[in-house]
Amino acid sequence: MEERMAQRGIQMQASADETRQAIIENASLNDVQAARLDTIIADMNRQMTEVSTKWADHIRATGTLDINTRMKMQHEISGVMVSVSDAMDGEFPGWRGKGDDPANVDISRLIRVTTAFEPFRKIRSEILRGEMGNRGKTEEDSE
Repeated sequence: MEERMAQRGIQMQASADETRQAIIENASLNDVQAARLDTIIADMNRQMTEVSTKWADHIRATGTLDINTRMKMQHEISGVMVSVSDAMDGEFPGWRGKGDDPANVDISRLIRVTTAFEPFRKIRSEILRGEMGNRGKTEEDSE
């Protein structure tokens, strides 16, 4: 299991590197702009970690993961992605590529899932191991 997770981490990093390179090429970024891109990516990942920590703590404290909590989490995560996209639109015209062009990038590939969503992975493990007792049940578990 650990080896598989490590391999997946390597694949995800390669995907993030390819996405970063596509943005640099699509927008013809110079070194200063590429450094700014790296700052935006790091900020996005920091924000994602903060959001996931906040919601993992909420789930741990309340012991519930109902549909309203899920929608609020998704809304907050989407908000981070939209603000990153908006920032990149303002600073790096052309970064997205064109239409169906394979160079058209998906910024979600820039999320460092192994760190940004680690708090969710931990809370999921707690729920599955029963460490939260009945408080960790999801809405579907109750049906």
